[in-house]
Amino acid sequence: MVFLQYRTLGSRTNDSWGINLLDLASGKRILLDELSTDSWREEAIYGQVRTFGWSPDDKLFAYCRKKQKEIVIADIESGKIVATFPVSQSIGSGTWLSSQTLVCTDRERIFAVTQSDGQWQPSQDFFTPAGPPGEGETNQPIESLQAFAADTVLWQQGGDIWKLRQGDARPERVWQTRTNELVEYVYAPEAEKFL
Repeated sequence: MVFLQYRTLGSRTNDSWGINLLDLASGKRILLDELSTDSWREEAIYGQVRTFGWSPDDKLFAYCRKKQKEIVIADIESGKIVATFPVSQSIGSGTWLSSQTLVCTDRERIFAVTQSDGQWQPSQDFFTPAGPPGEGETNQPIESLQAFAADTVLWQQGGDIWKLRQGDARPERVWQTRTNELVEYVYAPEAEKFL
């Protein structure tokens, strides 16, 4: 389990939040990261951190910090940070496609950080809309990334759900709302169904 905990270090100016890993079976606890904030309020830290969860092999945990402008990948076995990637805009959401590929969006484009030959590589574009939207497309923010397959990502844009396989030039719309508002969706890869 990964959780955030407020850490008081004496004076209010030195307070911080710890991102902790807890092994439920053994009770072993590891501090993954410590985040300073100028406020003890929970809203202050939630404005800085966003989690992407466990890699498919359960060996890595990914999150972003620094007001969602730095992606962090931590090794769960050692509790060490193995890679960090600064980005220019705040990250809206992210998902693991495989244990070597994390895909994120800054709401305007989708990009991937990948591991190759044991080294994590800086972000590479996965999808950036080219120019104004075509017929039936939208310029709404890219939100709610989810893995569809090891090389394919889903996302919500306005009332539509889109799918793109890595390397394809254009995404495919897989669902569209006509008169309703799409608030949230979930795709269950094991069942291959939208919920």
